This record gives sequence, C-alpha cells and structure tokens, in this order.
Amino acid sequence: MSAHRVLSFILALCAAPVVAQASPPIVELRWSPEGRFAHRTEIQPKGFVEVCGELSPRAVVAWSYTASDALDFNIHYHLGKEVVYAIQPSRMKAAADKLTANVPEHYCWMWVNKGESVATLSVELRR
Repeated sequence: MSAHRVLSFILALCAAPVVAQASPPIVELRWSPEGRFAHRTEIQPKGFVEVCGELSPRAVVAWSYTASDALDFNIHYHLGKEVVYAIQPSRMKAAADKLTANVPEHYCWMWVNKGESVATLSVELRR
C-alpha cells in the first residue's frame, strides 16, 4: 500500500467520528433581537436533543415543533437532582403551546427519538 493511501486511510479514520456525529444534543437557547429562536436538526435513533436556557419568572414563551416521526417530548428544569416537568412527557410528531415560567430556572425543551431511524426536528420559540 502506498504512503498516500495509508495517509488517506488514517485521515478517514480520524474524521469518521466527526462526520458521524450530528449536532450536539444540548443546544443553548439564544434569542434573536426580535425575541425568536429557531433550530433544525436530526436526532439519531435512541438519541436526544435539548434546547436549554434561562427564563425569568412569569416569562411567557410560545413554542412549536414538527418532526418527521413521533418523538418523546417534555419541558423540564432541575432542582438539584430532581427533574421538574413544566410540560409532562408525551409522544407526538408536532405540538404547539405556551409556557409560563413559574420560577427563574434553566428550562429545557427535550425530544427523544425512541425509533429505529433518524428523525428530523424543527423547533420555534418566541417570547
């Protein structure tokens, strides 16, 4: 095997984990100047995605999402080791509602793909 082929093979092996990994599973909620957030991603089988950010008390966030497959979905925050659900877990392909933050916390919108194929997800939030 030529040195060029060996080097190409080694570079391909090194790059494989980067190519195989899609978006990071935890996405920081960054509001646009207009008070909007949008994110589109793919969730691998048995994988998850969370969009997380700080909300002040009484903050109201209108949220919606659509997915190619039914995903487990919830909105939660953590009090120590306890998970507090602002929106109880459910399994749907699409949903929309409003969240009013009862406490100042780091809230997370979470989707879990329990399916066997990659699912696409589009999320929109506005305050």
